[in-house]
Amino acid sequence: MADKLSPLANPNASSAVAVLSANATDLTNFQDLGSGVCTEWLLDRRVTAIYLSDMTVATVDTWIEYMKKELREWPAGQLYCSLTDLSAPQVRMTPYARIRSAETSTMRNELTTFAAVIVASNVFGQILRPFINSFPRPSSATVKIFFTRAEGLVWLEKMLVKYGNK
Repeated sequence: MADKLSPLANPNASSAVAVLSANATDLTNFQDLGSGVCTEWLLDRRVTAIYLSDMTVATVDTWIEYMKKELREWPAGQLYCSLTDLSAPQVRMTPYARIRSAETSTMRNELTTFAAVIVASNVFGQILRPFINSFPRPSSATVKIFFTRAEGLVWLEKMLVKYGNK
């Protein structure tokens, strides 16, 4: 089970991957994109989860390019749900991350999107909240901030039940 994954269980994994993959629920759906970014499909591939280990330029570039690709390829008429975990200790909002994040905020305006963003329950998480809430987004996009992955997943599952795929 993924929760038992540790650097000792996978000695070839970088420490960032080991920490990030410890949150994964199913390693068959887990992908290390490199540069401190890992992804996982959740809830029968209806939710994409993205885990960031820090906010270096390389991490931000990998994250945003992954998101842009996902959004470009997402089928029209299907609900798009994502969970973005920004709760790692090294994640801090940077001007570069803010600029790059804005690139995805208005992509595919025709899609109904729900995004759960997980932040640390500390001062840095509190600082991230206004930045996240200030991004421009279409009326078809809803972003909610949570302190735990479990809370974010519960909300996304409710949105999938309520709005489903057309």
